[in-house]
Amino acid sequence: MENDVERLKVALEKLLSRTQVGPLEVIKEIFSNWPEIAGKEIAKFSKPYTILDGVLTLETEDPGWASQAKYLTPLVISKLEERFQGQAPRVVKVVVRRPKNDF
Repeated sequence: MENDVERLKVALEKLLSRTQVGPLEVIKEIFSNWPEIAGKEIAKFSKPYTILDGVLTLETEDPGWASQAKYLTPLVISKLEERFQGQAPRVVKVVVRRPKNDF
């Protein structure tokens, strides 16, 4: 079982390297530890949505918060670079994604 998990990890890392998503550990850490990485204030209104070709896309539910997040992108990029030293996304994009109604 452990051997299968290791083979899956290696296969995923190869796939991610070909699509230029980034190292699996970096992606996992960004998504898992967003409040710690970005800071609690930024994490209150944004969260990682995708990472592709060196671009971290953040999502927020409100256009006002999207503006705030865009304003803070240089700070986010600086924090990512400090933490991941060259392996982090170098561009941050912000999108507004409203929650879907359940009716």
